[in-house]
Amino acid sequence: MLKMKVIEKIQSSPQDQGKVVFSFEFFPPKIEDGVENLFERMDRMVAHNLSFCDITWGTGGSTVDLTLYIANKVQNIICVETMMHLTCTNMSVEKLDHALEIIKSNGIQNVIALRGDPPHGQDKFVHVEGSFACALDLVKHIRAKYGDYSGIAVAGYPEAHLDAIGDNGVATPEAYQNDLAYLKRKVDAGTDLIVTQLFYDEITAALEPIKDNDEAVKAYGIHLGTEMCRKILANGIKTLHLYTLNMEQDHILKANGMDQGKVVFSFEFFPPKTEDGVENLFERMDQIVAHNLSFCDITWGTGGSTVDLTLYIANKVQNIISVETIMHLTCTNMSVEKLDHALEIIKSNVIQNVIAIRGDPPHGQDKFVHVEGGFACALDLVKHIRAKYGDYSGITVAGYPEAHLDAIGDNGVATPEAYQNDLAYLKRKVDAGADLIFTQLFYDEITAALEPIKDNDEAVKAYGIHLGTEMCRKILANGIKTLHLYTLNMEQNHILKANGMVNC
Repeated sequence: MLKMKVIEKIQSSPQDQGKVVFSFEFFPPKIEDGVENLFERMDRMVAHNLSFCDITWGTGGSTVDLTLYIANKVQNIICVETMMHLTCTNMSVEKLDHALEIIKSNGIQNVIALRGDPPHGQDKFVHVEGSFACALDLVKHIRAKYGDYSGIAVAGYPEAHLDAIGDNGVATPEAYQNDLAYLKRKVDAGTDLIVTQLFYDEITAALEPIKDNDEAVKAYGIHLGTEMCRKILANGIKTLHLYTLNMEQDHILKANGMDQGKVVFSFEFFPPKTEDGVENLFERMDQIVAHNLSFCDITWGTGGSTVDLTLYIANKVQNIISVETIMHLTCTNMSVEKLDHALEIIKSNVIQNVIAIRGDPPHGQDKFVHVEGGFACALDLVKHIRAKYGDYSGITVAGYPEAHLDAIGDNGVATPEAYQNDLAYLKRKVDAGADLIFTQLFYDEITAALEPIKDNDEAVKAYGIHLGTEMCRKILANGIKTLHLYTLNMEQNHILKANGMVNC
């Protein structure tokens, strides 16, 4: 995925359009089962298209190895921008530098520099010789050592730091101003971002009568978090960081409109003809998949003419770039033996998903011709895959909102009878084992719009972006929340941003 500073993601988000930038904090569980459960929850939570997450570590780096393992997986496998905690407590400069080197080697740019809580069993923070005394020193050190590479966050305290708060639970005006001045010094030293600590009115009175009722306490916690977010958003602040305690946050997200209208989107790529084209494709992919797409599909040439390259790209996307991948399979010029060979390779690369298509006519021919020893149609291919691999394979087929090309008459429209026959054939593919239907491109006639600009590449490109954007808007406006974009191996930022599908 494309690495990015968290502050850059926030600044590039269209908050002026009401878009909420939100992020989550996780902590390293104490047991192995807890780690697995955390990753399962993360898979569900990151589907909400959060901007980033941060991973804490125990006092004095007591969970440093596990924190680094989780952060590495979230950054490079789950593909969510990750921020690592770094604290001064019981950490020598040497230990901190070692951790910073590992972070950088894992492609993690973002850290949150904290003084840290007192060690277990102590009431106050104690400066250990050979370490930093405060977060300010840590910020200065990171910025001096790594320059502009690192994105640095620090903590801010709306009610002042705990050390500044008196016995009455409130900081004096002087203590509050001193705390604010210290925060400014951290910013001046190179901080990009401030994460505020929890802040809320006293809740003891509300909890006292329900303290022995777990369900009531949970319900109150959801209510409190929801109302706190609503107040923040109502005051024009569009950035929220949620301390998850490793729990899912669906109630709060939905209540504040951060999960309403979520669009599931995916991309199609094709194998380039040159080696440079393949490298350029992977560079673009790194940028494109950072948008947290659900999956992508990789085409292949007629009759499997690009099968080796398609398999290479699909394997890399599935297992290196870590995006769920659908492989094209077509009947054109492909014997059952060839198809079975391709299916075995697909399975050996741990790719479960295929799209079963009849395929276009071979180059130079007007119509599809059934090859002896091959399949005559996508329906036969679906039946074969389901019979051979059972429930292992996820099978997608093509659907045609304006009917298949073979069903369309000379006037550019399918007769009602031809349309119904085409729809009935689609149902047979579903009944045979298809899980998912991709619709082909559909739009009104655009020849008239293109004719006057056909010799102006920039104008044609601008019109294409406009057409794609408006098509997506109409689909979304009608309640459909799944979009599959035929990228032609190009980035789709204009269309995605215009439809609020990305916040980066």
